[in-house]
Amino acid sequence: MEEEHHGTDIKLWGRALEHLSRYIVKRLLQLVVVLFGITFLLTYLSPGESLSG
Repeated sequence: MEEEHHGTDIKLWGRALEHLSRYIVKRLLQLVVVLFGITFLLTYLSPGESLSG
């Protein structure tokens, strides 16, 4: 009985970690996109300043 319960606990933890990792990956992708957008806007709104030096 103890071993079976431990096995189900491991399965539940595996599922939780899988969902958590997917959530973290989604958040990281969103963060990367936002940072890319901000840097693009900053370089686009100030043309030539950072490029020509």
